[in-house]
Amino acid sequence: YRAKTLKGEPILFDIEKQEAVSVKRNQAKAKNYLNKAIKHDVFAFRMEFSYQPNEAFTPTENVTAFNALLTDFLKNLNRTRKISGESLVAYVGTRVFIDNVLNADITMIFSAKNLLDYDDQKNKVHMVETSTKVSEYWKFYISTKEQKISKNKKASAATRPNYMNVFKD
Repeated sequence: YRAKTLKGEPILFDIEKQEAVSVKRNQAKAKNYLNKAIKHDVFAFRMEFSYQPNEAFTPTENVTAFNALLTDFLKNLNRTRKISGESLVAYVGTRVFIDNVLNADITMIFSAKNLLDYDDQKNKVHMVETSTKVSEYWKFYISTKEQKISKNKKASAATRPNYMNVFKD
């Protein structure tokens, strides 16, 4: 027997149960992905991204825009080593709404082939430099996208989001 509301919809318990199954499935997929992607020593760092909604867009359009920007950014970072100075091996993360702002919490995993075996201090500096390069690339990337949007669409400054404040370190 399944308890349902008067309208025949599943109760909160059923919804929570479905979410738990979804989380377990996503965890298994992420673990499998990482097991396939990580073949050598790696280092990782976590970055948080947020998207300042464009008031001229609907909430759905804002989510789509942020997802497209973030996905393209990560693919570019993955394609070329010259951006970060290191080879991006994998990334995992999640996207959530916090106070009506879409946020992404992403762990980026890089190859550690260029790190020195016995010099922890230089390795730490190298990892910080890589993180800084990724952060700078994000700012450059968003700035470039903003310029292209401005050329293609004469959006007013009042409704255009401030992309430079999208990144949180």
